[in-house]
Amino acid sequence: MALGRTHELINLLALPGFLYFLPKEFYPSFSVGYVLGTFLLSPDLDLKHSKPSKRWKALKILWRPYQKKSKHRGISHIPLLGTFTRL
Repeated sequence: MALGRTHELINLLALPGFLYFLPKEFYPSFSVGYVLGTFLLSPDLDLKHSKPSKRWKALKILWRPYQKKSKHRGISHIPLLGTFTRL
């Protein structure tokens, strides 16, 4: 399994490819959402001391119920389904 750092790098490298297919007026909002999603809405939010959890600083307490409900590499790591549990 690749490290979170690798996933983040791949996401950032893929951003220009996604922007290529979008109208230019969507670039700013899409880019901000994409970067925030990459660094703040990670499947590893289910781990109390993960890098994504620490990025939330004082607001990481908001993720405690999610951490208690989710076991690591469980539903939180299923594409789309895991994303919806974090929203």
